[in-house]
Amino acid sequence: MSYRIQKKPYRKPIKAPYELVYVATKDNDVFVFKPINKVTRMCLPADYANNKLYLWNQKRALEYANPWQGTYASDSRFGFLGTTIINSGDSIVFHRKDNYKEIDEIEPKLSYAWGWSHDKTNHKFSYEFYLNNNREESNPSLTDGQSDSNEACIYDDDESFWSIRRGGTGSYDIQLSEETVEVQKGNSSQKMEIITGSYSWMGVQHTYASEQDWSGYDFLCFWIYGVNTGLTISVEIFAPDDQNWFYYQFTDNFNGWKRIVIPLRKFTASGSPDWSKVTMISIVYLSVDQTFTSYLDRIVVDVGQWVKVEVFVPDQLKVGSSIRSWRVFSWDGSAWTTDGFLDVFDAGTQDNLSNCYSGNLYFLDGTTQYDVTQDYRKGASAFLVGNRGETKSLEGSAENMDSDAGTITYSSYYGCLKRIGFAIKLPPDDGQDSSTNGISQCKLKLEVYYEGDLTVKDTMGNKNGTRYGGLQVVTPYGYGLSLNGSSNYVSTLFNPNSEIGNGNSFSVGFRVYPENVTDFLAVLGCFVTTPSTSRFYFQVNEGQWVWGYGSEYDLNTNVTADANTWQYILFVYDATTNTIKIYKNGSEAYSTTYSGDGTLPSLPVFLGVTNDGGSPEAGHYFDGVIAEIRVWNRALTSTEAQSVSNGQKVTDGLIAEWLFEDDYDFGRTTYEFEDSTNQYYGLQNINDSWICLFDASSKNIEFLILSNRPTGLKVRADENEEIDRIELTLPKGTKVYIGELIHSDLTRDRDSDGVPDFLEEGLG
Repeated sequence: MSYRIQKKPYRKPIKAPYELVYVATKDNDVFVFKPINKVTRMCLPADYANNKLYLWNQKRALEYANPWQGTYASDSRFGFLGTTIINSGDSIVFHRKDNYKEIDEIEPKLSYAWGWSHDKTNHKFSYEFYLNNNREESNPSLTDGQSDSNEACIYDDDESFWSIRRGGTGSYDIQLSEETVEVQKGNSSQKMEIITGSYSWMGVQHTYASEQDWSGYDFLCFWIYGVNTGLTISVEIFAPDDQNWFYYQFTDNFNGWKRIVIPLRKFTASGSPDWSKVTMISIVYLSVDQTFTSYLDRIVVDVGQWVKVEVFVPDQLKVGSSIRSWRVFSWDGSAWTTDGFLDVFDAGTQDNLSNCYSGNLYFLDGTTQYDVTQDYRKGASAFLVGNRGETKSLEGSAENMDSDAGTITYSSYYGCLKRIGFAIKLPPDDGQDSSTNGISQCKLKLEVYYEGDLTVKDTMGNKNGTRYGGLQVVTPYGYGLSLNGSSNYVSTLFNPNSEIGNGNSFSVGFRVYPENVTDFLAVLGCFVTTPSTSRFYFQVNEGQWVWGYGSEYDLNTNVTADANTWQYILFVYDATTNTIKIYKNGSEAYSTTYSGDGTLPSLPVFLGVTNDGGSPEAGHYFDGVIAEIRVWNRALTSTEAQSVSNGQKVTDGLIAEWLFEDDYDFGRTTYEFEDSTNQYYGLQNINDSWICLFDASSKNIEFLILSNRPTGLKVRADENEEIDRIELTLPKGTKVYIGELIHSDLTRDRDSDGVPDFLEEGLG
């Protein structure tokens, strides 16, 4: 079996099953293992009988143990992809759409209830959830007349605070008294008895001796006892007088106690009222047509609460000033908003982090965040992707988001290494936890767009490329890039005019597996047509390997391009003899005298398509796999042509080399363990030192045997749930062995102990 082993920063192939492959020379040495074959499961020898290292042990090996997989356990604290937690915020909870079970963490792949969707074509996943604030007040210890920067208690247990307010012509009146039985908060409430009399509207009021400043608060909150009279209740605030006042009205259409939460900026203004000049508060019933008894309890003005949500994401999100990395939508009562209230465009810096539009953030009662803040940039914020434990701030983006949200420190909760975060300022709890129209709840949908590291490295210097699609694959010669023949390619920084020079000798070699040899498809190249035509390309056309150099080209070389076959092709131009040669698999297959103009295009080379004046040449995308591409600034000899074809490296004159060994591909997620006894991710639960890797449908099992328990372990898997990298941190002196075995049935468990037989028989 072939393995690729990496000891930072070196990498070498090993073909030695059951043999020693590495010895740690110091503490915290890092050993990287990349399985060649398809691997989707990993298990560790944890003490499954005591339910330690729950999903990663022998008993769960076939079902779970991959960062991209969902779990169906009753306790979901594993930190897999999409795991969402309350990072900060007192009494903030999640719940799903079909069950009001309060939780502080969700694993959205657990069930359909989270609306989990994974679109591999567009490299996006999304899910939905409810977010609820169960905290009534910022400071519930405040009592009558007390205040701080977040809350002011207007009324609690002092019924002398209120006096009667009434007017109009009618048949009813009101009388007030202290109530000590029907009480919602504290020791007493304000009893309001509507009796017969001569008025049409009536209620309670309090007039302040001096102006009160409520401008720093966001919500007026109080408890009122409903009698389902159908009457309109009007909350009226003089600020500062009856010519300049605020009012808000709602209907008595409920029975029993209900907490009313009203955004101050949702009040209707009459005249030119000012929240910094409050002189009177009044709560009255309008157009009274019946007798009844109601109660009023604890009234406060409050600021609400910031909640910060943390989400576990793939290693690499989409990056670019005009490319969306992720977004958050809100439910407006009938549908998801067309645009998100947070749209994050992460350009790799913090100068274009996000767009925030609070008018698109709805609470379940229909109130928007804009109703609360009267500012489209207030009430929500986003935080960049980062490692666990990192603090991400909002510097450079305050114009787009609410800087009052502050920063976020991603939790030290182990699991997926990368995190994003967002913050919402939620209204105080209205007590309607299971309601579909409460102001203290919102229904959200998160969309995350991911990709891999798009850099294709030039091992000889800084002529790196940027990958546009394509899939990294394992080949008999190492790694390669599979291209789809329609849109995949790599743009590089290699300019033949400046790197080789006009009229100078050069060689271009590549190992390829073409799947289509009939069309005109480029392995690499560029050309320009103005002011005159200048070429530098090497392609397959009508079953032949063809070339274009300077002012000339040859489309009839008779060098066969074999479909669905690996072949090594070397183009050589020798300026001293003015000859162009093509070597196929080390043997000369073509030679011609070059008599044209050797001017090279001053344009970057593309891989997998020709650069046509700055853009991919339409219809000329390579279809197949490219394993290696090299450029030399001299003419290689026939002996060297044979050497490079056989896999030997010729470094003399080598000026560019793309091997596609870089760690890139769409959708890779790294899961991190810790050196602790935690039952979900604690390495100290390993009771024997080995790691088993296998595919659930395969008969082949690969494993690492260690002489000491590792102190660090990272597992990386792609969107197809294939594990492609294991990184171990080892104590000094640890020996690492590689082994393999074949087992006829990975599901067989003859002793019914929950551990597959292959683990017991193969690892002893």
